[in-house]
Amino acid sequence: MTATYAGHPVLNLIFLVLYSFTAYFYAASMTFDPGFVPKLNGIAEQKAVIDELLRLWKFDETNFCVTCMIRTPLRSKHCRRCQRCVAKHDQ
Repeated sequence: MTATYAGHPVLNLIFLVLYSFTAYFYAASMTFDPGFVPKLNGIAEQKAVIDELLRLWKFDETNFCVTCMIRTPLRSKHCRRCQRCVAKHDQ
């Protein structure tokens, strides 16, 4: 016997709600701002950050983005597509 809309209305409602949430969050992940790491204002600030990282022995690719010339927080990476560092980059 096949399942119909009249046979299992609660399961159909649960499926509709979960499908709606999935579609919304998929669209939201493509349109909302991912959270960029702010860039520094000038060369003097960049030099100060580099000097501080050198002093702490933390001048490496996990703590500094050479492309953006900024100090990066944990779990952030440089995105080649948008040419900015993204905070909490998950891929």
